[in-house]
This record gives sequence, C-alpha cells and structure tokens, in this order.
Amino acid sequence: MPGMDFRKYTLGLDLGSASLGWALVELDDSDNPVRLMDAGVRIFDPGVVGGEAEIQKGRDKSKASERRSARQTRKQTYRRSLRQKKLFRLLQEHGLLPSGTN
Repeated sequence: MPGMDFRKYTLGLDLGSASLGWALVELDDSDNPVRLMDAGVRIFDPGVVGGEAEIQKGRDKSKASERRSARQTRKQTYRRSLRQKKLFRLLQEHGLLPSGTN
C-alpha cells in the first residue's frame, strides 16, 4: 500500500513446563535483528501439591489426582454395567436367561 511503512518482525517463543517466554525483535531488510521491541515471561503455578523439595524428590502429588481417580472409578463402574447388560442380552437371545431379567 502506498505511504504505509511495513516493518519486519520476528516473534521468539520459549515454551517451558511451567513458563512461557517471548520476545519481539524488529528486523532490517536483510532479516538481521535491529532492536528488541519487547519481551516478557509468564510463569505458571505448578500443577502439583507440595513444595520445591517434594517436587525435586519426586514426592509431589498432582492436584488433579483425586478428580482423575473418581473419574476412573465412574468409568469402570459404567463399563462393568455395560458388559453385564450385553451379556444378559446375549444370554436372552440364546434362551439361556428369561426375558425381562435385566
């Protein structure tokens, strides 16, 4: 577009397990860095219960472990019930279980 000044930029990202770092660098016509426009970092809280010492020793516990355990129990119960219903239907189809028994 006439009269508009377009500049080249590069965005650098550093994705860590508990942080996200970024930097915006202006480039010249030869794609060489000219100046650092801005930079920053976002540090996230660890998703585990326990202090730094427990984390380093591997004794930390995930904050989601209780939810995961409850969800796993619900899935197991549902799947067991589903297997039982399928078995009952199969037995009924072959006359090995009276109809109406679910």
